[in-house]
Amino acid sequence: MPDIIPPIDGDEKFATASDLLIPPYNWIPPETPPLKVTQIRRNRFPEDNFPECEPFKKKRFEKAPGDEHLSKDKKNLEQIPHPLSEFEHDDPNLTDVKKVEVFQRLKLAFDGVVCETHRLLRTINEAVMQYDPDDGATWTTYKTAREAYVAFMQNLDNHEPKGDAVAPQKLFGYGRNLKWTLLDPIIERDPTGKT
Repeated sequence: MPDIIPPIDGDEKFATASDLLIPPYNWIPPETPPLKVTQIRRNRFPEDNFPECEPFKKKRFEKAPGDEHLSKDKKNLEQIPHPLSEFEHDDPNLTDVKKVEVFQRLKLAFDGVVCETHRLLRTINEAVMQYDPDDGATWTTYKTAREAYVAFMQNLDNHEPKGDAVAPQKLFGYGRNLKWTLLDPIIERDPTGKT
């Protein structure tokens, strides 16, 4: 028999999101485990659709905005673009090479956000799986993972980042280039019965 999942209180979710300065329909982990099973009944995101996250793990970032460019010998950007690089793709003055450059930057930035989101969610999941209410260290691990996720989501909603809000190594600052983000993971019961 399927789990009966209580409906989500939309007003409460909206208020929590507003308090945290996160767009209201994004998932927010609870302040303490366990996670609640979600009402989402769609198929899982196919692992084959995940971008290659290796460049992000290796931290190959542009040193400054607009450092990397295409040329006749270089057909693909290889570095993660700086958040303040040129991403404007509606500019009619862009040449063909510049347009390709901009779209490659957008793809790299989007892939970076997907990879970082996946890493943050995996960290939360691992913290939940190890959580023991009688062990303060496991609480700290979960709290740290939740805070990192919340900070990342807050930063994505900052559409005019400046100062510390632009930190390529943390994938901070891309909210100016990716205007709206919706994150709504599928949370199911652990099949091992642990949680």
